[in-house]
Amino acid sequence: MENPELNKKQSNVGYIVTIVILALATTGLLIALLIVLFTKGDCNCAGDQGGDTLDSLSRSRRNTQREDDISRFLTAANDFQTNNNGKTPWYGDKTNEKWVTRYIDKYCSYSYSIVDVEYYDCKAGSSEFRDPDGETYRIRYVGDLKWDYDLDSEMSAWPNNHEIVVATNAMCGDNDTFETGYSSRQYAMAYRLEGGSITCNDNH
Repeated sequence: MENPELNKKQSNVGYIVTIVILALATTGLLIALLIVLFTKGDCNCAGDQGGDTLDSLSRSRRNTQREDDISRFLTAANDFQTNNNGKTPWYGDKTNEKWVTRYIDKYCSYSYSIVDVEYYDCKAGSSEFRDPDGETYRIRYVGDLKWDYDLDSEMSAWPNNHEIVVATNAMCGDNDTFETGYSSRQYAMAYRLEGGSITCNDNH
Protein backbone atom coordinates (compact mmCIF):
# COMPACT_ATOMS: atom_id res chain seq x y z
CA MET A 1 0.00 0.00 0.00
CA GLU A 2 1.35 3.38 -1.03
CA ASN A 3 2.29 5.92 1.57
CA PRO A 4 0.79 9.33 0.61
CA GLU A 5 3.15 11.23 2.90
CA LEU A 6 6.23 9.59 1.36
CA ASN A 7 5.04 10.31 -2.17
CA LYS A 8 4.42 13.92 -1.21
CA LYS A 9 7.92 14.30 0.23
CA GLN A 10 9.51 12.71 -2.85
CA SER A 11 7.52 15.02 -5.10
CA ASN A 12 8.66 18.06 -3.13
CA VAL A 13 12.32 16.96 -3.28
CA GLY A 14 12.07 16.46 -7.06
CA TYR A 15 10.50 19.89 -7.46
CA ILE A 16 13.22 21.55 -5.37
CA VAL A 17 16.00 19.77 -7.34
CA THR A 18 14.44 20.92 -10.61
CA ILE A 19 14.25 24.53 -9.38
CA VAL A 20 17.89 24.43 -8.22
CA ILE A 21 19.08 23.03 -11.56
CA LEU A 22 17.15 25.69 -13.50
CA ALA A 23 18.52 28.44 -11.25
CA LEU A 24 22.09 27.24 -11.72
CA ALA A 25 21.66 26.98 -15.50
CA THR A 26 20.18 30.50 -15.68
CA THR A 27 22.97 31.92 -13.53
CA GLY A 28 25.62 30.21 -15.67
CA LEU A 29 24.04 31.58 -18.83
CA LEU A 30 23.95 35.11 -17.41
CA ILE A 31 27.60 34.90 -16.34
CA ALA A 32 28.61 33.66 -19.80
CA LEU A 33 26.72 36.54 -21.46
CA LEU A 34 28.36 39.09 -19.15
CA ILE A 35 31.82 37.68 -19.91
CA VAL A 36 31.16 37.94 -23.66
CA LEU A 37 29.85 41.51 -23.35
CA PHE A 38 32.76 42.75 -21.24
CA THR A 39 35.50 41.03 -23.25
CA LYS A 40 34.18 41.51 -26.80
CA GLY A 41 35.74 44.94 -27.20
CA ASP A 42 39.13 43.83 -25.87
CA CYS A 43 39.64 40.40 -27.38
CA ASN A 44 40.89 39.47 -30.82
CA CYS A 45 38.23 36.79 -31.13
CA ALA A 46 37.75 34.17 -33.81
CA GLY A 47 35.01 36.13 -35.57
CA ASP A 48 37.30 39.12 -35.99
CA GLN A 49 40.11 36.90 -37.20
CA GLY A 50 37.73 35.37 -39.70
CA GLY A 51 36.79 38.82 -40.99
CA ASP A 52 40.45 39.80 -41.26
CA THR A 53 41.18 36.60 -43.16
CA LEU A 54 38.35 37.25 -45.61
CA ASP A 55 39.54 40.83 -46.13
CA SER A 56 43.07 39.58 -46.72
CA LEU A 57 41.88 37.00 -49.25
CA SER A 58 39.78 39.59 -51.10
CA ARG A 59 42.71 42.02 -51.22
CA SER A 60 44.98 39.23 -52.46
CA ARG A 61 42.56 38.40 -55.28
CA ARG A 62 42.34 42.06 -56.29
CA ASN A 63 46.11 42.40 -56.27
CA THR A 64 46.47 39.25 -58.36
CA GLN A 65 44.15 40.79 -60.96
CA ARG A 66 46.21 43.99 -60.91
CA GLU A 67 49.41 42.03 -61.48
CA ASP A 68 47.74 40.17 -64.35
CA ASP A 69 46.56 43.47 -65.83
CA ILE A 70 50.07 44.94 -65.71
CA SER A 71 51.37 41.79 -67.44
CA ARG A 72 48.65 42.25 -70.03
CA PHE A 73 49.72 45.89 -70.39
CA LEU A 74 53.32 44.78 -70.99
CA THR A 75 52.24 42.18 -73.57
CA ALA A 76 50.26 44.85 -75.41
CA ALA A 77 53.29 47.16 -75.46
CA ASN A 78 55.48 44.32 -76.72
CA ASP A 79 53.00 43.54 -79.50
CA PHE A 80 52.90 47.20 -80.50
CA GLN A 81 56.70 47.30 -80.59
CA THR A 82 56.87 44.14 -82.72
CA ASN A 83 54.41 45.58 -85.23
CA ASN A 84 56.04 49.02 -85.41
CA ASN A 85 59.69 48.27 -86.20
CA GLY A 86 60.83 48.40 -82.59
CA LYS A 87 59.13 51.67 -81.67
CA THR A 88 57.41 51.80 -78.31
CA PRO A 89 53.93 53.20 -77.64
CA TRP A 90 55.71 56.07 -75.84
CA TYR A 91 57.61 58.79 -77.59
CA GLY A 92 58.56 62.38 -76.87
CA ASP A 93 56.47 63.26 -73.85
CA LYS A 94 53.27 61.32 -74.48
CA THR A 95 51.63 58.02 -75.27
CA ASN A 96 50.39 56.89 -78.67
CA GLU A 97 46.66 57.50 -78.34
CA LYS A 98 45.53 54.54 -80.44
CA TRP A 99 47.57 51.70 -79.04
CA VAL A 100 45.37 51.03 -75.99
CA THR A 101 42.26 50.40 -78.08
CA ARG A 102 44.21 48.32 -80.58
CA TYR A 103 46.35 46.23 -78.29
CA ILE A 104 44.64 46.17 -74.88
CA ASP A 105 40.90 46.56 -75.23
CA LYS A 106 39.04 47.57 -78.35
CA TYR A 107 36.27 49.00 -76.20
CA CYS A 108 38.60 51.53 -74.57
CA SER A 109 38.65 55.08 -75.82
CA TYR A 110 41.19 57.82 -75.29
CA SER A 111 39.65 60.51 -73.13
CA TYR A 112 42.14 63.25 -72.35
CA SER A 113 45.56 64.03 -70.94
CA ILE A 114 46.50 66.13 -67.92
CA VAL A 115 50.12 66.75 -66.95
CA ASP A 116 51.49 63.76 -68.84
CA VAL A 117 48.80 61.39 -67.53
CA GLU A 118 46.80 59.67 -70.25
CA TYR A 119 43.18 58.92 -69.36
CA TYR A 120 41.34 56.11 -71.12
CA ASP A 121 37.72 55.12 -70.68
CA CYS A 122 37.88 51.33 -70.48
CA LYS A 123 34.68 50.62 -68.61
CA ALA A 124 32.72 49.02 -71.44
CA GLY A 125 33.11 45.75 -73.27
CA SER A 126 33.85 42.17 -72.38
CA SER A 127 37.58 42.50 -71.73
CA GLU A 128 37.56 45.49 -69.44
CA PHE A 129 40.91 47.02 -68.57
CA ARG A 130 40.35 48.71 -65.24
CA ASP A 131 41.25 48.31 -61.61
CA PRO A 132 39.22 45.73 -59.63
CA ASP A 133 37.78 48.58 -57.54
CA GLY A 134 36.08 49.88 -60.71
CA GLU A 135 38.39 52.82 -61.44
CA THR A 136 39.99 53.22 -64.86
CA TYR A 137 43.74 52.71 -65.08
CA ARG A 138 45.68 55.85 -65.98
CA ILE A 139 49.03 55.87 -67.73
CA ARG A 140 51.76 58.22 -66.52
CA TYR A 141 54.72 58.29 -68.86
CA VAL A 142 57.73 59.83 -67.14
CA GLY A 143 60.00 59.82 -70.21
CA ASP A 144 63.50 58.47 -70.89
CA LEU A 145 65.32 57.85 -67.64
CA LYS A 146 68.56 59.73 -67.08
CA TRP A 147 69.02 58.30 -63.59
CA ASP A 148 67.37 55.70 -61.37
CA TYR A 149 63.75 56.42 -60.45
CA ASP A 150 62.62 55.74 -56.88
CA LEU A 151 59.12 54.35 -57.33
CA ASP A 152 58.34 54.16 -53.63
CA SER A 153 58.85 57.87 -53.05
CA GLU A 154 57.46 59.04 -56.41
CA MET A 155 54.30 56.93 -56.25
CA SER A 156 51.86 57.93 -53.53
CA ALA A 157 50.26 55.31 -51.29
CA TRP A 158 47.45 53.17 -52.63
CA PRO A 159 45.49 53.84 -54.78
CA ASN A 160 48.25 55.95 -56.38
CA ASN A 161 45.51 57.64 -58.38
CA HIS A 162 45.29 54.36 -60.33
CA GLU A 163 48.33 55.36 -62.38
CA ILE A 164 50.49 52.86 -64.21
CA VAL A 165 53.87 54.60 -64.19
CA VAL A 166 55.90 53.98 -67.35
CA ALA A 167 59.47 54.94 -68.25
CA THR A 168 61.57 54.32 -71.34
CA ASN A 169 65.31 53.66 -71.25
CA ALA A 170 64.34 51.81 -68.09
CA MET A 171 64.15 48.41 -66.45
CA CYS A 172 62.84 47.11 -63.13
CA GLY A 173 65.48 47.41 -60.43
CA ASP A 174 65.84 46.33 -56.84
CA ASN A 175 64.09 48.02 -53.92
CA ASP A 176 61.14 49.39 -55.93
CA THR A 177 63.09 51.39 -58.50
CA PHE A 178 63.34 51.85 -62.23
CA GLU A 179 66.98 51.56 -63.23
CA THR A 180 68.34 53.26 -66.31
CA GLY A 181 68.42 51.02 -69.35
CA TYR A 182 70.51 50.98 -72.51
CA SER A 183 68.13 52.48 -75.08
CA SER A 184 64.78 54.18 -75.50
CA ARG A 185 63.38 50.89 -76.78
CA GLN A 186 63.60 49.47 -73.29
CA TYR A 187 60.72 50.26 -70.98
CA ALA A 188 59.41 49.41 -67.56
CA MET A 189 56.03 49.85 -65.94
CA ALA A 190 54.90 49.76 -62.32
CA TYR A 191 51.73 49.90 -60.25
CA ARG A 192 51.20 50.15 -56.53
CA LEU A 193 49.10 47.37 -55.01
CA GLU A 194 46.86 47.42 -51.98
CA GLY A 195 49.03 46.94 -48.93
CA GLY A 196 51.82 49.15 -50.29
CA SER A 197 53.91 46.80 -52.42
CA ILE A 198 54.73 47.66 -56.04
CA THR A 199 54.51 45.36 -59.04
CA CYS A 200 56.97 46.07 -61.86
CA ASN A 201 57.39 44.61 -65.36
CA ASP A 202 59.80 45.42 -68.16
CA ASN A 203 60.49 44.24 -71.72
CA HIS A 204 63.83 42.49 -71.10
